[in-house]
Amino acid sequence: MGIDYEAAIMVGLPRGDIECEDIADLIYEEELEVCPPYYDGSDDDGAIVGLTYKVSGTYQASEFKWDQTLVDALKTEFKKLTGQDAKVWLSPLGW
Repeated sequence: MGIDYEAAIMVGLPRGDIECEDIADLIYEEELEVCPPYYDGSDDDGAIVGLTYKVSGTYQASEFKWDQTLVDALKTEFKKLTGQDAKVWLSPLGW
């Protein structure tokens, strides 16, 4: 068993900032993803919950082009699911 880290750009909010009664169901049903910032993390209050914009390869740099249209679409989807406005986050993703 190893510990892996990637970098993730997520559109969402920290779990502790989401005021949606159905958030656990949305995560369980995989409509929203969880980005735990440390190895073996979960959907605790510090994890970013939302939709993935980009994930790097494990332990490597990853080139990408910014697509504001996609970011706006992900923000709209997050708002539809949670009723809250999303932000864009860069986070470690550990598992």
